Amino acid sequence: MKKKRKTYQIQQKLEVIDFKNNNPAVTQENLAQRFNMPIGVINSTLKKMQLYGSRRHKQKKNITFKSCTDKIYEPLYAWIQNKRFCNHTITNVMVREMALKIAQRFYIENFKASHPWISRFKKEYKIKTLTISGEQLVDPVLLIDSYERFAAMLKKYGSKNFYNCDETALFFKCTPKKTLVLDSESRASGKFSKERITLLLCTNMEGDKEHPLVIGKFKNPHGFKNINMNNLGIQYANSNKSWMTSLIFKNWVERLNSKMSVENRKILLLLDNAPVHYFDGEFSNIELYFLPPKKHLRFNQLIKGLCIHLNRCIKKE
Repeated sequence: MKKKRKTYQIQQKLEVIDFKNNNPAVTQENLAQRFNMPIGVINSTLKKMQLYGSRRHKQKKNITFKSCTDKIYEPLYAWIQNKRFCNHTITNVMVREMALKIAQRFYIENFKASHPWISRFKKEYKIKTLTISGEQLVDPVLLIDSYERFAAMLKKYGSKNFYNCDETALFFKCTPKKTLVLDSESRASGKFSKERITLLLCTNMEGDKEHPLVIGKFKNPHGFKNINMNNLGIQYANSNKSWMTSLIFKNWVERLNSKMSVENRKILLLLDNAPVHYFDGEFSNIELYFLPPKKHLRFNQLIKGLCIHLNRCIKKE
C-alpha cells in the first residue's frame, strides 16, 4: 500500500529556520528529531531559508497594515449609515474618498484605499450594491409620524371598524408559465393572454369581508345575459381597459358609506397612494386614510394576504 504523503505548513518550516538561526551548531538529524520531520524536508527547508524569510516579512507587513486600517472601518461605516438614512446615493468612489479623508485624520501614511481594501470592508459589514428603483421613498420623519397616527386610529376605531382595501389583477385566460417538454425540444414557445379583470377586495381586521368589486371591459358581458349579478355575491363595474378609475372607486365608497350609515357604524378605510383613490368629497360614516408608498410600510399586509390567497385558489381551479 502506498504511503500517504505528509505536508508541512510554512509556519512549521519557519520555526525550523528560527531554531537553526539561534543554534548554528545544531545538525539536521537533531532538527529532524526535534520537529518530527524527515531529513529531506529539513534539508530543503534550510536551502530555501531566504525564500521563507521573505514570506514571513510580507505576512508581518500585511498584519501591521490591517491593524492600522481597522481604525477607518467604524467611522466609515457610520458615515454610510448616515448617508443611507437620508436616502443618499453612495458609490465606491465616494467610499474611497471618505476613507482617504479618515486615514488623513488618523495620520495613517501610505494608505491608498484600493479596490481589494474596499471589497474587504464591504464584506466585513455586509454592504451590498442595489439598483435604484423608481419607487418614491418615504421621509423617515413622515414614516414615524404615520406609525403614531396609525396606532392612534386603531385605538379610536377598534379592529371591527378598521378596514383596508386594495385592487388586484386577474388574468383569467393566462396559461401556466412552465410546461413539460420532450427531450428533443430545446425551448418552449407561446404567448400569454393579456385579457384581465380587476378585483377590489375589502376586509377589516377581524376578517369580515365586503362583496368584491369586479371591473370588466363590457357593460353587459355576454356570458351574464339575463343574470342578476347582485345575486352572485359581487358588485360589477366596467371601464375601457378593465382598470380602476376615480369614478368607479368613488361610487364604490359611496355604496359602502350607505351600508355603514344603515348599520350606524363609523369606519376607517386604509388606502394606498394610487392616483385613482384621490377624489373630492367627504363621507358621513367613512374616514379615508392614505398610506405612504406601501413598499416602505407593512400596514397593507392585511389586504395583501387576502389577494394572494384568492389568486392561489383561482390557479388551483
